[in-house]
Amino acid sequence: MNEELQSANEQLEAMNSELLVSAARIEEGERLLERILNTLRVGVAVVDPNLDVVMWNRPAEDLFGLRADEAVGRSFLALDISLPVGEIGPLLHTIVRDRHRAPLQVVLDAVNRRGQPITCRVTADALTADDLGRISILVSIEQVAQQVAQQVAQPEGEP
Repeated sequence: MNEELQSANEQLEAMNSELLVSAARIEEGERLLERILNTLRVGVAVVDPNLDVVMWNRPAEDLFGLRADEAVGRSFLALDISLPVGEIGPLLHTIVRDRHRAPLQVVLDAVNRRGQPITCRVTADALTADDLGRISILVSIEQVAQQVAQQVAQPEGEP
């Protein structure tokens, strides 16, 4: 009986060591992903199939003045940012509902955290489905020059 307990204890210690190594790798991967997202020059939000924010990068914070801890866990469509998120909702719902794979894009007028009017190109792109087949969405928000925004808004051949 004592040998069985000792053997079981050794197995538990080995499993605990493996779990600690796995947890460290996961933590390292999360830190790398955070560094990558914060290095990008565009605001990025990752939203789950319910359209709740699961990631919010530093450029998004800088653009709209909303910290990650204020955005994560909240509905993207309910965020208190000066971007008309109601116009982005249909894009996000299309991706989730239809499992749309091509990026969807819209150009919108907004106001940055300093109160200045800006024009943003918002691109929504499906991420690979998770183990349950649910699709999350990568939303990138990029400030664009006014001239570029006007070109996108006007179809070719129109004045």
